[in-house]
Amino acid sequence: MGVQIGRPGGLAIKWYRPDSIAYDGVLSTDADDFVLGHFHRLWERALPTSPLHFYAGPGALIGAERLSRSPRLRLGLSTEVGLNFYAERFEVFLHVTPTLRFLPNRHVRVDGNVGLRYYLRFR
Repeated sequence: MGVQIGRPGGLAIKWYRPDSIAYDGVLSTDADDFVLGHFHRLWERALPTSPLHFYAGPGALIGAERLSRSPRLRLGLSTEVGLNFYAERFEVFLHVTPTLRFLPNRHVRVDGNVGLRYYLRFR
């Protein structure tokens, strides 16, 4: 769990699975008073002779207008491409996220983020 700043900024989570696969998500709000969730399935690989890892994968955006009697939906498809490194149980990351939003209107946007996550261990 951690935080990321940029567009979108917010609460950042990541869940690792076997075979260099991870799922990440960000919960955020925007200037139009929407609550948004960005979710991606990522493949991560270490870069040879470097402390850095490269990751990329497809994802989706889903959101709803908050505090509205008839909330509008926001939906889109995205991909995430980035670099990260690990220090103990901390991950520092930097990524770009091109997004094609198709609800409530069509819009293409490229977002960028930097963030920090701390890995919790559950037994």
